[in-house]
Amino acid sequence: MLNVRYFTDFQNFDSAGYQQFREQMQKYHLGSVVLTVHTDGPILLKNGPLEMAAVANQLQRDSKLPLLIAADLERGSIRA
Repeated sequence: MLNVRYFTDFQNFDSAGYQQFREQMQKYHLGSVVLTVHTDGPILLKNGPLEMAAVANQLQRDSKLPLLIAADLERGSIRA
């Protein structure tokens, strides 16, 4: 099973970047995605839970297979 990392910041699901990711996800039959956040050096650029849910839901809708979704959020997901 292929597993890739995907960032949970706000997405324009019509953007060229997301469309390219979606095509590759379908082409290579990804089975798992790890959701994570961007960093700026040692600082995490955290996202809200609704943004994460929107990304996870869109990935599930666009996948040909049911995705196993994991999260790399040991320091939390929301902005402090």
